[in-house]
Amino acid sequence: MTAISVVWILLISSMLLAGLTILLRRYVNMSASAPRKQAEEALIESEKRFRTLIEAAPVGVVLTRNARIVYANHTFLEMFGETMESIIGTPTIEKVAPESHKEFTKNIQRQAQGEKVRYEIFGLRKDGASFPIQVVSTRITGFSEELTALGFVQDISERRQAEEILRTQNARLNTLHTITLDLLNHRKVEDMLNAILTRACELLDSPFGLIGLIEGNELVAHASTDLNASLLGLRVALTETHLSNLTIQTGQPQAIQDYSQWEKRLKLYDPFKLKSVANIPIVINENIVGVIVLGRIEKDKPFTSDEIEVMKSFAEMAALAMDNARLFDSAQHELAEKIRAEEELQRANKKLKLQLDKIKSLQIELREQAVRDPLTGLYNRRYLNEILLRELARAEREKSVISFVMIDLDHFKNVNDSFGHATGDKILQKLAAQLLSHTRSGDIVCRYGGEEFLVILPNVSAEISLQIAEKLRGLFETPGALFENVEINTTISCGIAEYPSDGLTAEEIISNADKALYAAKRMGRNRVIVWSEAKNEVHE
Repeated sequence: MTAISVVWILLISSMLLAGLTILLRRYVNMSASAPRKQAEEALIESEKRFRTLIEAAPVGVVLTRNARIVYANHTFLEMFGETMESIIGTPTIEKVAPESHKEFTKNIQRQAQGEKVRYEIFGLRKDGASFPIQVVSTRITGFSEELTALGFVQDISERRQAEEILRTQNARLNTLHTITLDLLNHRKVEDMLNAILTRACELLDSPFGLIGLIEGNELVAHASTDLNASLLGLRVALTETHLSNLTIQTGQPQAIQDYSQWEKRLKLYDPFKLKSVANIPIVINENIVGVIVLGRIEKDKPFTSDEIEVMKSFAEMAALAMDNARLFDSAQHELAEKIRAEEELQRANKKLKLQLDKIKSLQIELREQAVRDPLTGLYNRRYLNEILLRELARAEREKSVISFVMIDLDHFKNVNDSFGHATGDKILQKLAAQLLSHTRSGDIVCRYGGEEFLVILPNVSAEISLQIAEKLRGLFETPGALFENVEINTTISCGIAEYPSDGLTAEEIISNADKALYAAKRMGRNRVIVWSEAKNEVHE
């Protein structure tokens, strides 16, 4: 399931809590003023409607009484691998992984004091597997002396995985930068080789490693790890068939994921019981001068393509560092070639700077990918959460306004069902392109979720944003637009809310813009509604 932001969880929780409160109050009022049977029938009908709303919620909903579960919706049951029969009466702490008991108990105590709590812990499925979840929970008061609470639970496993991948990539890039600067401090070639091998083994978590340099028709081991120190000085003919020779011949990294069973393996490696082996060429001035050999013993830990790419970048930097070290050695022994050595060093440093610039560019690219929607290229919810507080703070300082325009494609599900998701994606891309081309560089255009888009217009009033939204709506309403030679008529509906007149927080303003959008939907779609007009209808 696609991750739902904190804003949406809070919105859904507020709606469901309000619905439950209204239901209970209606029952109390009708019980006092109407016959018992009439009150019971009204309550049953209200319960049906409310249960339908809860069951349709995209997050897990759980109702507890005195810390025991009395109800859970389908999403919650599916998330925890439970059935309604098996979970009713279960203490809530039994659905929490042991390592999260302390955090869970602390937040339950806060909730008991009437505080709405939001926190992240590890849940416990019926099969005993733990997984990360985000919880928003609040106590329900005023109807019973028992401690009753309503909770909303979201599986955040995908988000955690994406964050971990991004952290790993950034950590590796930063490590490469640090390693390069460290290697430049080594002047002697042998010291340099040992430093390179140590860093390579740390970078790819490999206990086995050696660096072989080409000497005539042989590959000679000049550096090794402690595990395979016995291989130091090993000479292997380049005429033999082995992985290092294949790496030298092709000039490309080579990896064998089941090395112990590979028929062309070096038998000298057998005592180390290697499972995965990777060889990366060392290239200096377009000439292959050796290889870095890394090995892992763990059976279920093969070298990935991403790791190989990291090692390619590392090998390029190591080669530059080795080249620098060789130049320094040469300068010490051949004073007559001092000028040439200095020129070579400058060229090597220039290459190194290019590599560092490349790393910085990669970091910028990774950051951009983290805040962009891959389909439309617009900003995603993560970037929106980062930028909103800053924009609202600036507007408060400058006493200016901000318009929030929520946009939704009308009948988009019908388009997907009738013409396929590929066509639906093209329509989303078309709308994204039009939004970008008809907004200012300082405006924020975000894919809010599914077929919903949010445009934030700093220093633009609701009146002006209405004109802008109407123009966008008219531009998008192109009859007979062709997608894959099929004519499709598509329209959009828009809801507008203005800061600060329609709300002082991001959650409140977005909520009101969304309500205005749904008012536009109810009024027939293909129109723009401002919250200041729509709220009267909502309150009525």
